[in-house]
Amino acid sequence: MVISNSNSAPLETDLVGNLEDFGVSKYEARAYITLLEKGILGASEIAYYSNLPRTKIYTTLKKLEKKGLSIIIEQKPLAASAVSPNEAFIEIISLHEKRLKNMKKIVQVLKKIEGRKRICGIEEKKYIVLDPMFVEQKVYELIQYSKSAITAMVDPWGLRVLLRCKEVLESAISRGVSIRLLIGSQCLDNSNVQSLPTGLEIRIHQFSDSVIMIDSSKIISIDSTNGKAAIVSSVDTIGDGYIRLFEERWTKALKVRSLADFDHEMLLKALFLKKKIEDKLSEQILEHITGPERDQQFPMCPSIICEE
Repeated sequence: MVISNSNSAPLETDLVGNLEDFGVSKYEARAYITLLEKGILGASEIAYYSNLPRTKIYTTLKKLEKKGLSIIIEQKPLAASAVSPNEAFIEIISLHEKRLKNMKKIVQVLKKIEGRKRICGIEEKKYIVLDPMFVEQKVYELIQYSKSAITAMVDPWGLRVLLRCKEVLESAISRGVSIRLLIGSQCLDNSNVQSLPTGLEIRIHQFSDSVIMIDSSKIISIDSTNGKAAIVSSVDTIGDGYIRLFEERWTKALKVRSLADFDHEMLLKALFLKKKIEDKLSEQILEHITGPERDQQFPMCPSIICEE
């Protein structure tokens, strides 16, 4: 691409732009290139071939001379010639080379500092923290673009977020996305829980946090005390921990075929009974391991008394 005047030699605009990196203005670059091409020229000729305003030519030539790019011949009319590029830019190039060398040294020092941190067993991770007003929007967006699987364990706060994303959850189900939803038992007091879309695999367990995992690539942890959320990558150590925690809870959770027509009171009793059984079994296992009669056969059907 060139800039040309019907009466002037063409000037390559890319070259003009590149000269700006050397601290040369657009007018100065045009005048310098013209002088290199044409040799010694009078001021009016430089303006003509460079396509520069005549009112700017004297100021431009003075600046070129000051920068060591041209020599002004004191005669009437005033004329100028270009300094050879090897001479004109050698100092600038040398300065840039020194700066580049110094920058490389700084980077090496910074790498050594970073290396000391890793030796100490500290590795910095970056997490995206979302303001409460943007959490629902981000969850909606991630579900919208989910491809394979969504797993979530939610307390009442997280459940409210998912209920507001009902439409996009239904869309994900229609695309064949597998969705496993682990609901905290305290969520059963929310009458809207029955409006969750069909097609979800739902289980109920006792816990009090909210974590939503999308395609094993993004994990959103929601703080139920203030509504803020953090997004981490599932390859992160914390992300792996969330995945393991979900699977552990999912295995122990109570299966629910449908929330659309469940008996709220009966479900709470079932959860209570399940908890009592787990606690009683834990006690007897501990007694069996630590008691003096460890060799006795462990009772398979412990007697359990459930109080409502």
